[in-house]
Amino acid sequence: MQEIACTDRDVQEIGSFSAIVAAWNESPLIEAHIRSFMAMNWPASELVLCAGGTDDTYEKACRMAGPRVKVLRQQPGEGKQSALRKCLDVARYDIIHLTDADCLFQRQALENLLHPLVTFETRAATGWTRPLPDQIRIPIVQYHWARDCYTHNRDGLFANGVLGGNAAISRGVLIHARALEIEAKTGIDYVLSQQLALLNERVRLVKDSILASDYPTTSRQYVRLWRRWIKNLIVHDARGQLTHLVAATVLASLILALPIEAWVAPRVWTGFSFLLFLILIAKRYQYIGAGYKDGIPISRRLFLYIPYFAILDQIAVIMAIADFCSPRRRHRW
Repeated sequence: MQEIACTDRDVQEIGSFSAIVAAWNESPLIEAHIRSFMAMNWPASELVLCAGGTDDTYEKACRMAGPRVKVLRQQPGEGKQSALRKCLDVARYDIIHLTDADCLFQRQALENLLHPLVTFETRAATGWTRPLPDQIRIPIVQYHWARDCYTHNRDGLFANGVLGGNAAISRGVLIHARALEIEAKTGIDYVLSQQLALLNERVRLVKDSILASDYPTTSRQYVRLWRRWIKNLIVHDARGQLTHLVAATVLASLILALPIEAWVAPRVWTGFSFLLFLILIAKRYQYIGAGYKDGIPISRRLFLYIPYFAILDQIAVIMAIADFCSPRRRHRW
């Protein structure tokens, strides 16, 4: 693939960066991930992958290695944190782009993300993700995407933390934060965000930096993702989230127990639980409305699925609590 020449002006305007990625069992998307990086033809950039797994992720990545694509071997049991640390050790540039192997690079999104760092406005920035092009017609993907948009649009100039799929941090801050050294078997994003907060490093939210990423396309995948995210939040900030956690657990329990309540509980109690469920559904329609305003192609089928997706959300909450209470599952990825 032909690459454009690197000039001092190019580097000054768009910045040089090293993208570091831990790729474990990412065979279906690893080649597209690397091709999207090469297609940017970005001067003074590199992609450092620590790849491995029980599939052929490492072999596929090695076949595409080159001057700007470095591939390291990720050993079984090494974990994402150690893999990223290995990538950082060999990365060349002072701006580190954190992303995932199931994300696709996009030049304009990266330019927008790096701009606050290149202009010294901040030393840490984060963007968003959106579904892969072939996923956007799937109802559960549209629902998840609309929910993400609703959440991010309510944020201001700065974010509460970084999104591991699309973030940029100066090397000095990343090393000083020690986020890749502190023991964290799961929830690396949360650990990094907490360490940046301890350093009083504000994370600039770049709303026009959006990378395509692999979204869950089935109910099982969706629940597994939210179950892990909620569990990680509890693991890393149980005290700070205690009030929200108790409220979410009570709400989920009341709603999931509705069939039993309708059979044995007083009508007033059942009616109260059903009212909570209706409020929950109304909130999710609010997500969809916000997503529609943001240009998400909402299908008619999605409106019929909303009660079902609301129940999936409550299942994820209960399963996350169960995972947290189990020493064996608490730190599972």
